[in-house]
Amino acid sequence: MSSRVFIYAAILIVLWGSHSPVATLTMGSGGENPLSRHALLFFKFLVGAACLFLVIVLSGRLSLFRDYTWRRAARLVFAGAFGYFLYYFLLFWALERARPEDAVTEAIVINYLFPMCTLLASAAVIREKLTARGVVSAVVSFAGACVVVSKGDFTQLALRHPVVDLLALGAAVSWGIFSALGRRWQHEPFTGMFIFLATGTVISGCIFPFTSGRHCPIGWEFYGVFHVGFLSSTLGGILWFLALKHGGASLVGNLSLLAPFVSLVFIRLLLPDQTISSWAVAGLAVILLGVLLSHAAPPRQTQPL
Repeated sequence: MSSRVFIYAAILIVLWGSHSPVATLTMGSGGENPLSRHALLFFKFLVGAACLFLVIVLSGRLSLFRDYTWRRAARLVFAGAFGYFLYYFLLFWALERARPEDAVTEAIVINYLFPMCTLLASAAVIREKLTARGVVSAVVSFAGACVVVSKGDFTQLALRHPVVDLLALGAAVSWGIFSALGRRWQHEPFTGMFIFLATGTVISGCIFPFTSGRHCPIGWEFYGVFHVGFLSSTLGGILWFLALKHGGASLVGNLSLLAPFVSLVFIRLLLPDQTISSWAVAGLAVILLGVLLSHAAPPRQTQPL
């Protein structure tokens, strides 16, 4: 096994772990007139698609688009609309609502239910057999989510931040279904990801001019857009594929479980107004325990990029 896998994995863990905190800060750094979540969504997709297209051209993969039939391309456009666009639409909405409510940590932790949502969606959408281990792991992960929202008091399971929690859970479900469809509709990774990003760019570009809020980044927000659009999405995706090539799905998948804990570090550094409770950390640990229990040798899994 090449030592490069650990270098790739370390960098992508930092990039993925920083994505949501940086996105939250970018949407809230404008004071009384912050950058709208719709604008951040559009520029994230636009920057990601443009940079990935450049990578495709420079790596000689441009001709691979010829292998797509109209039917295959239409499937990926549908997956891009349901997965990439809807996932980030709900996630950014959750993060925007969460910051004033001191619930960013809660939103990010609940969003990490996506591996379990992928497991359940694979059983429902592509009829993949759900084993007893899978059922137990799903129960453990959702118990972890209950720890987070109840802050350890299971007698008080009423949601303290219902809109934030439901949006974050909706994002996780969206990505779970998208990931299950991706396993059913096989595609070349780079060109497929470009189609997803391009689809998100078109949909968000049609929507955001008709939404309220500031639509043009200023100052530090340009870096925020670059970070969530290129570093987390394009570069993170490339590193993910490289790590899989050199280390295999089992090792890289397990290493990627460190990303949510890195998110907590970035919340502390970038969002000092947000509380990181011990119950949030404990709940996250339980959620990830459920993920580890779900498989001894995990299948290839799509990560949010």
